[in-house]
Amino acid sequence: MPLIRSLRAAAAVAVVALVATACGGARDLSEEKPTALQNEWWSWVMSAPVHRHPVTDTTGEFCAEAQPDDLWFLAGTFGETGGTVTRTCQIPAGRPIVVPAVNILVPSGAVFEEGPVAVLGCVEVQGQLSGSVALDGEELVLDQIDGAQINVGSGVMGNPLTRDLSGIDGAGCGLWARIEPLSPGEHTLAIRGEAPGFSTAVDYVLTVTE
Repeated sequence: MPLIRSLRAAAAVAVVALVATACGGARDLSEEKPTALQNEWWSWVMSAPVHRHPVTDTTGEFCAEAQPDDLWFLAGTFGETGGTVTRTCQIPAGRPIVVPAVNILVPSGAVFEEGPVAVLGCVEVQGQLSGSVALDGEELVLDQIDGAQINVGSGVMGNPLTRDLSGIDGAGCGLWARIEPLSPGEHTLAIRGEAPGFSTAVDYVLTVTE
């Protein structure tokens, strides 16, 4: 993903599920603004170095890396694997899940025909995105996010976006799914995303622990 490595890589990571729940003690995301949730997700992406990162992970070994304590983030890939990645992941019961199908961050200052307006560029690309998220074989309804302002102050050294402590700033577009806390036991989650010159595919095997 220029600030994020390239627009192509940015598209790869995103398809996020924004979730609403009424389970006791679990975070209720239904009344939260999509912009705030996107900022949290991008902050999560910048919270681990590339060698142990949930987005570059090919097995699910780093699924729990840097997770918040009131929800659970999942991700696609940076589109570098060329095939379907299968990840196995344990999730504590009661956590709503936020996971992207396809998502792009256009850095502030990116120049398009209309000028250096990140939101314009994001919305322009949005029409070329497609994706799906299927839970236990049932396709979920995705939220379309157009031009949400993204501002993450800093990341850890070696993170896959900036590689250093610098932050990111721009406009976020994409298709996001919302998933309520899952029942204990095993579930499958299939993520597919397409953008110009890029595709991502991840199959999760999720075990929700009591």
